[in-house]
Parts: sequence; C-alpha cells; structure tokens
Amino acid sequence: MVATPIAAAAYSLPASQIQNSHDAEKHNKNNSYIHKVAVFGADNRGALPRKLQALKKSIGLVYNNRARSVCTGFCVTERTIATAAHCLFRTAGERRPKLAEFRFVLRALRNWPSSRIEGFSIGSPDQFVIAGSRKLKIEPRIDATRDWALMRLAKPLCRGAQLPVQVKSESEIAKVAKDKSLLQVSFHHDYANWRLAHAGPCAIEPVNKHNKNKRIDRDFTAPGDLILHRCDTGGASSGSPLLEKGRDGKLSVVAINVGTYVQTRMLVENGKIVRRFKSDAIANTAVSARVFADLIGPFSNANLLSSAGDIRQLQTLLSNRGLYDAKIDGSYGPTTRKAIQAFQGNIGDELAGLPTEGLLKELQSLAAQQAPASAKTKRQN
Repeated sequence: MVATPIAAAAYSLPASQIQNSHDAEKHNKNNSYIHKVAVFGADNRGALPRKLQALKKSIGLVYNNRARSVCTGFCVTERTIATAAHCLFRTAGERRPKLAEFRFVLRALRNWPSSRIEGFSIGSPDQFVIAGSRKLKIEPRIDATRDWALMRLAKPLCRGAQLPVQVKSESEIAKVAKDKSLLQVSFHHDYANWRLAHAGPCAIEPVNKHNKNKRIDRDFTAPGDLILHRCDTGGASSGSPLLEKGRDGKLSVVAINVGTYVQTRMLVENGKIVRRFKSDAIANTAVSARVFADLIGPFSNANLLSSAGDIRQLQTLLSNRGLYDAKIDGSYGPTTRKAIQAFQGNIGDELAGLPTEGLLKELQSLAAQQAPASAKTKRQN
C-alpha cells in the first residue's frame, strides 16, 4: 500500500449559472483532484455574523464565464485583489484561461459591483497580475506556497474596504488559532445559494506534526510558508482569506486559503496500481501572508507598462544584457519578473520585479549609452 499526496484544484463553475451547481458537478465528475467540500468533523460553516457584515464590501468572487471558473478573492488596496494563482492560471498542463475575461464581483452586495483586470481593454492584462507561479504543480512537490496572486482592477471597487495584511509565522498563527481567534470567510458552491459563509474558530495543523520522515519537505515546495488549517471549506473557497480577529475586534489577513492536502491510497502489485482507495483530506492548505505582503504596496502603486509591445521591448533589453533567455512574447510572468529582479540586484534597487515605465526608460538609457562605445570598439578593430 502506498500513499500519494495531491492538492485540490479550483472548483470550476459557470458564473452565469451561479445558483445551479449541477453543471459544475458534471463538468468535474472525472477530475480526481477536485474536492468540492473539505469539512473536518462537523460542518461549522455558517451565515456571516452581524459583526462581520462589513466583509461583504471586501470579499468577492473572481470568475471567468468562458473558463467555467469561480474562486474567492479579497481586497488588499482600493483596486488590488488577492486570490489563488490557480484560479487565474489553472495548473501545470491545463489550458490557461484568458485574463481579459476575468471579473471580480462583490456578489454579496445588492448592486453587484464588478470590474475586469486593468489593461483588459487593450488586450494587455498580464502585467497587471503578479503571481507566485503560473504553472502550478498539484502533485509532489506541490506548489501550494506559490499559489497566490495579486491583480489590479480597472475600477477601484474597494475604496474604504481593503483588508489589512499582517505577517505572522506559522507558530504565531497557531497561537491565534489556539486563542480561538482564527476564522475564514468565503463563498462556497454548495452553501447558502452563493452567500458569504463564515467558518471558525479554526484549528491549525502544525507542519512539524506531519513532517515525520520529512513528508512535508518531500511533498511541498517551500514548506516554511505553508499553513495547514482545518477551517471547513467548499468549492470556490480557493483564494479566500484566513483572518485573525484581534482583541479590539479588528480583522487582518494572515494567509490565503488555496486548496486541500489530500492523501490518496493505492494498492500496488509488481509496480502496477491494482486498486485505489478513498482519498483522505489531511488539512486545507494556505499560503502565509509573508510571501506576498511586501509586494502589495509596490505593485498597487507602480506605473506599470500598459502594452504588450512595451513588455516585448523590456524583454529584449533584458535579453541583450544576458538576463532574460525565454521567448520575447510581451507577456509578463515569473520568468520576466526574475530577469527584472536580476537587473535590480545588479544596480542595487529594491527587488520588486515589476515592469514599470521607469524601468523601461532606465534600460533604454543604458542601451543608448552603450551603443556609441560599442560602435567605437568596432571601428578600432
């Protein structure tokens, strides 16, 4: 008997049929990675308490009708949303949806205000999304701790409603849970006709508890940023915030819920799988806020390049300096971000890795300065 861990993927659902989950269940019937509900013991999900009603202005749905995808997202600035990366990019080997077709909607409010990603109108929303990974692995080693994304909206939907993000270690979050001050708020496909649900107080499963024989190190990349929790969740809760309720009653985000850590047991004979047994959900997985917290301010305030042409020029200039060796495609992603960070490291700048107008001008200026020197060297030879 062997046990293989996997991570639950996003729950897919046509947003235009939000009140009917039948099509979604049929759509995902054969996907063994989908866990529609992860409830530990009794189902503790409940209606949003009166004291938490303000969260209706801060937590919404990230959806794409064409891709049949719905997740939860939450406001971190007036026009920046945090969610799970797989909600926008799917996972490794899956066809990536078009970012221009995603919307964020505050579904819990009466007038359902919504917005697309900035840059959608000119077909260049890629540079307005930053993510831990755009090709997430859901088999060992699982990329759960890279499963985060920030996206800038075309409209400032979150004025006065952004949630503060607080950086805490796993042990500090475990203490919050022990004090019964950890909770989770999200949408679920199976709960209350797409109304925000509250789960808590939530328990934490210490990573060290599951790291016997280095299981966690073997199963996950960067396990130091992994939070294993037992907030009861349902499909579409990926991208939702884990919240600390302070003694003053104020809420702050300490992690992003991204999936479920599942153990699939199989009977193997002569190297072949002869029987699969029912999967066991060990815990839900979340990404610690310390992974993305420092990027929220720079990303939200930066003068980002607005066109794919500008990104291609940026990639070309970085390539000429030996820092970028991928396709010149005008799409901003982790490879371009790493190249930018390498350049920033060389000149002593902050390693934000963002494709800004200032960065492009700086690279253009350096290229112009180097051109005469290069021409002079050629003449001398």
